[in-house]
Amino acid sequence: MIFRPELATMVMAGEKTVTRRACSDNPRSPWYRGKCGVRVEQLVTVQPGRGRPNIGRAQVITVDRERLGHLDDAEARREGFPDAAAFEATFAELNGGYDPTLLVWRVVLAAERHELGADPATPRFTFRTSSDSPSQTVWCHHCGWVAAGGHRTFERADVHVCSLGPRAGLERHETGETR
Repeated sequence: MIFRPELATMVMAGEKTVTRRACSDNPRSPWYRGKCGVRVEQLVTVQPGRGRPNIGRAQVITVDRERLGHLDDAEARREGFPDAAAFEATFAELNGGYDPTLLVWRVVLAAERHELGADPATPRFTFRTSSDSPSQTVWCHHCGWVAAGGHRTFERADVHVCSLGPRAGLERHETGETR
């Protein structure tokens, strides 16, 4: 996926976990309104601009088609912006305007991280909770991760490293919800 250089860096740092892409009428586009070209659990490359080499990979967690609407500040921070006004200004600049009724693909991403010294044939992934949602229960449904005998409430900087490779994924629940 192609991002502005500063946003690509934020994706890889776990500071941008959501991206919205305007739906296209072109059936050859990855953002075609009839079917998105990215799938849940797919690993996508993160490129800091068209034609630039990738700086890493991210796993697609969810893909939803929705109206652009007006984001609140918390969702704008998931997009990598300080507030909704900054998101709207950048979206308008990139897309020739800001129309709340525009259909977009909302893609949630988790950056892939390789640990130092790890065998690259067996990647390990680090998933971060959103910095604006400082307390969530997070369960890795792929590896069955549990901490200290049960679910764990993450704090802002906590991470989970899943050792099962590119199919690793998370389910997020509000704090207090049981599974």
